[in-house]
Amino acid sequence: GFVVANVEYRLAAAAPAPAAVEDALKAANFFIDNAKKYNADPKRIVVTGGSAGGHLALMVGMTPKSANLGKPVKVAAVVNFYGISDVDDQLHGPNERKYATTWVPDGPNRTALARRVSPMTYVRRDLPPILSLHGDADATVPYEHSVKLTKALKDAGARAEMIPVPKGIHGFPV
Repeated sequence: GFVVANVEYRLAAAAPAPAAVEDALKAANFFIDNAKKYNADPKRIVVTGGSAGGHLALMVGMTPKSANLGKPVKVAAVVNFYGISDVDDQLHGPNERKYATTWVPDGPNRTALARRVSPMTYVRRDLPPILSLHGDADATVPYEHSVKLTKALKDAGARAEMIPVPKGIHGFPV
């Protein structure tokens, strides 16, 4: 009873931000527009992903028209596995990560672009339910990203839950 679509997107080496977000939104819109063809219910689509895919799933479920990143998508829910929720946080300071600085290169609009591709920017009440799972020992994407996102969503009146994974590292390997 499930239909699964695996989305490909341009990586930083091929195209910097916001390309991956635009690609994910285009793919989600394509799937929704063609849901009947794939025997799927367009009102029951859930987006999910891990790490960068978690970030993109959040962006698909949270991006409003005002972001100018592509046509907004209405999904039933988002399941985020250890995704980045605050890209700007990873461009400098103790949480700086090379993958983020490569994806959002230096330039006069770097901070604005980082915020534009950050789920934290789009926290509001009228979002689909969002479930985040994150290991508290994740050295790749800070655990606090999911903690802060979940708190902000709940504070805004959105439906959000987080499942912490004790001693879980990035990817929860067994």
